Amino acid sequence: MFDRTGKTTTGNCARNKVYYLENVELTGKRARTHIGIIHDPGHCEPWIIAMSEPPGYLRTLEYSQR
Repeated sequence: MFDRTGKTTTGNCARNKVYYLENVELTGKRARTHIGIIHDPGHCEPWIIAMSEPPGYLRTLEYSQR
């Protein structure tokens, strides 16, 4: 995943409590998308969801149900 500052991972974003990313570039093809990250209490791993719409907490939850 690429952002304006360079290359990072969604795992790093979750650890740093970055929950919404807009217009990031994924993979070697650098496909642009939005990312929503939710790390609920009691869950070991965060949910990392690629989205076509700008993310927010409720929108990310909605996408997780799809």
